[in-house]
Amino acid sequence: MKAVNVSYPDPKRWAALVGIAGPRLGTWDRVRALLAGTPVTTPRVQWHGCSDPDLQSLIDATPDVKWLNAERTQGGLLLYFRVRLETYALAVSHATPVRIRSRSPRALTAEIGGIRLDFTGSPSALDGLARLFTAHPN
Repeated sequence: MKAVNVSYPDPKRWAALVGIAGPRLGTWDRVRALLAGTPVTTPRVQWHGCSDPDLQSLIDATPDVKWLNAERTQGGLLLYFRVRLETYALAVSHATPVRIRSRSPRALTAEIGGIRLDFTGSPSALDGLARLFTAHPN
Protein backbone atom coordinates (compact mmCIF):
# COMPACT_ATOMS: atom_id res chain seq x y z
CA MET A 1 0.00 0.00 0.00
CA LYS A 2 1.27 3.41 -0.93
CA ALA A 3 -0.03 6.61 0.60
CA VAL A 4 -1.13 9.19 -1.98
CA ASN A 5 -1.34 12.89 -1.12
CA VAL A 6 -4.87 13.99 -2.07
CA SER A 7 -4.73 17.48 -0.57
CA TYR A 8 -4.77 19.10 -3.99
CA PRO A 9 -7.05 18.35 -6.96
CA ASP A 10 -4.59 16.33 -9.04
CA PRO A 11 -6.45 14.05 -11.49
CA LYS A 12 -3.44 11.73 -11.85
CA ARG A 13 -3.35 11.00 -8.13
CA TRP A 14 -7.09 10.32 -7.98
CA ALA A 15 -6.83 8.15 -11.10
CA ALA A 16 -4.22 6.02 -9.33
CA LEU A 17 -6.53 5.55 -6.33
CA VAL A 18 -9.56 4.80 -8.52
CA GLY A 19 -7.47 2.30 -10.48
CA ILE A 20 -6.94 0.32 -7.27
CA ALA A 21 -10.11 0.84 -5.22
CA GLY A 22 -12.61 1.70 -7.93
CA PRO A 23 -14.74 4.84 -8.14
CA ARG A 24 -16.31 6.33 -5.04
CA LEU A 25 -19.95 5.44 -4.44
CA GLY A 26 -22.51 7.88 -5.77
CA THR A 27 -25.31 9.29 -3.64
CA TRP A 28 -27.89 6.67 -4.60
CA ASP A 29 -25.38 3.84 -4.17
CA ARG A 30 -24.66 5.12 -0.66
CA VAL A 31 -28.37 5.32 0.17
CA ARG A 32 -28.98 1.79 -1.15
CA ALA A 33 -26.03 0.43 0.84
CA LEU A 34 -27.17 2.13 4.03
CA LEU A 35 -30.73 0.85 3.59
CA ALA A 36 -29.31 -2.65 3.11
CA GLY A 37 -27.32 -2.26 6.34
CA THR A 38 -23.93 -2.19 4.61
CA PRO A 39 -21.53 0.41 6.06
CA VAL A 40 -20.24 3.05 3.66
CA THR A 41 -18.04 5.28 5.85
CA THR A 42 -16.75 5.20 9.41
CA PRO A 43 -16.39 7.66 12.24
CA ARG A 44 -12.79 8.67 12.74
CA VAL A 45 -10.47 6.49 14.77
CA GLN A 46 -6.94 7.17 15.94
CA TRP A 47 -4.27 5.40 13.89
CA HIS A 48 -1.20 4.87 16.01
CA GLY A 49 0.83 2.03 14.51
CA CYS A 50 1.69 0.23 11.31
CA SER A 51 4.06 -2.57 10.33
CA ASP A 52 5.00 -0.85 7.04
CA PRO A 53 8.06 1.40 7.65
CA ASP A 54 7.06 3.99 5.02
CA LEU A 55 3.57 4.40 6.47
CA GLN A 56 4.91 4.41 10.01
CA SER A 57 7.29 7.24 9.09
CA LEU A 58 4.27 9.26 7.91
CA ILE A 59 2.50 8.54 11.20
CA ASP A 60 5.59 9.61 13.12
CA ALA A 61 6.19 12.74 10.98
CA THR A 62 4.29 14.95 13.38
CA PRO A 63 3.26 14.66 17.03
CA ASP A 64 -0.37 15.40 16.17
CA VAL A 65 -2.96 12.70 16.66
CA LYS A 66 -3.44 10.72 13.45
CA TRP A 67 -7.14 10.35 12.72
CA LEU A 68 -8.26 7.90 10.09
CA ASN A 69 -11.56 7.73 8.23
CA ALA A 70 -12.50 4.88 5.90
CA GLU A 71 -14.83 4.89 2.90
CA ARG A 72 -16.17 1.99 0.88
CA THR A 73 -15.82 2.34 -2.91
CA GLN A 74 -17.15 0.32 -5.84
CA GLY A 75 -14.00 -1.79 -5.89
CA GLY A 76 -12.64 -1.68 -2.34
CA LEU A 77 -11.82 0.85 0.36
CA LEU A 78 -10.18 4.24 0.72
CA LEU A 79 -8.48 5.05 4.03
CA TYR A 80 -7.90 8.77 4.68
CA PHE A 81 -5.50 10.30 7.23
CA ARG A 82 -3.73 13.62 7.77
CA VAL A 83 -0.04 14.40 8.21
CA ARG A 84 0.72 17.98 9.16
CA LEU A 85 -1.59 19.95 6.82
CA GLU A 86 -1.77 17.31 4.09
CA THR A 87 -4.42 14.63 3.54
CA TYR A 88 -3.32 11.19 2.38
CA ALA A 89 -5.33 8.25 1.10
CA LEU A 90 -4.59 4.54 0.94
CA ALA A 91 -6.43 2.50 -1.68
CA VAL A 92 -7.41 -1.10 -0.92
CA SER A 93 -8.88 -3.27 -3.67
CA HIS A 94 -11.45 -6.03 -3.19
CA ALA A 95 -8.68 -8.51 -4.03
CA THR A 96 -6.62 -7.42 -1.01
CA PRO A 97 -7.26 -9.52 2.09
CA VAL A 98 -8.58 -7.52 5.05
CA ARG A 99 -8.70 -9.27 8.43
CA ILE A 100 -9.33 -8.14 11.98
CA ARG A 101 -6.56 -9.63 14.14
CA SER A 102 -7.65 -8.43 17.57
CA ARG A 103 -10.42 -6.32 19.04
CA SER A 104 -10.94 -4.85 22.49
CA PRO A 105 -13.39 -2.13 23.57
CA ARG A 106 -10.88 0.66 22.84
CA ALA A 107 -8.42 -0.92 20.35
CA LEU A 108 -8.51 -2.74 17.03
CA THR A 109 -5.69 -4.38 15.08
CA ALA A 110 -6.33 -5.15 11.43
CA GLU A 111 -4.21 -6.70 8.71
CA ILE A 112 -4.60 -5.35 5.20
CA GLY A 113 -2.58 -7.10 2.54
CA GLY A 114 -0.11 -8.38 5.11
CA ILE A 115 0.39 -4.96 6.75
CA ARG A 116 -0.66 -4.63 10.39
CA LEU A 117 -2.56 -1.44 11.31
CA ASP A 118 -3.31 -0.49 14.94
CA PHE A 119 -6.25 1.76 15.84
CA THR A 120 -7.77 3.14 19.03
CA GLY A 121 -10.97 5.07 19.56
CA SER A 122 -14.42 4.99 21.02
CA PRO A 123 -16.14 1.60 21.03
CA SER A 124 -18.78 2.79 18.55
CA ALA A 125 -16.17 4.17 16.11
CA LEU A 126 -14.15 0.94 16.28
CA ASP A 127 -17.34 -1.08 15.78
CA GLY A 128 -18.03 0.94 12.62
CA LEU A 129 -14.50 0.33 11.34
CA ALA A 130 -14.75 -3.39 12.12
CA ARG A 131 -18.10 -3.60 10.27
CA LEU A 132 -16.58 -1.87 7.25
CA PHE A 133 -13.59 -4.21 7.26
CA THR A 134 -15.75 -7.32 7.67
CA ALA A 135 -18.03 -6.13 4.84
CA HIS A 136 -14.94 -6.20 2.59
CA PRO A 137 -15.26 -9.34 0.45
CA ASN A 138 -11.98 -11.01 1.51
